[in-house]
Amino acid sequence: ALKPVGPIHFLTPENSLKTVANTYGHGPRNTLLIDASSTGIGMAQNGFMPAFGFAPKARIGDRNALRFAGAQMVLSDLNALICRG
Repeated sequence: ALKPVGPIHFLTPENSLKTVANTYGHGPRNTLLIDASSTGIGMAQNGFMPAFGFAPKARIGDRNALRFAGAQMVLSDLNALICRG
C-alpha cells in the first residue's frame, strides 16, 4: 500500500489539476492523480503529473484506454492504497 505523504484532495469541475496541487503546496510532479477517465489521465500527462487509472478488472476496454492515455498503473481496488500500518 502507498503511504500518504500529504493530504488527499478531490477534484471538482472548478478545480484544475495544477490549481489543487499548487493550492496545497505540492507541485504537479509531486502530486499523484487517480482518475477513472482517460481525459483526466491525459491532462495529468500534459502537466507532467504522475497518474494512476481506476477501473474494475472486468472492464478490460476501460483499463486499456487508461493505459493508452498514459496511466502508470491501473487500479481496480482503492482499498489497496490505504496504509494499514
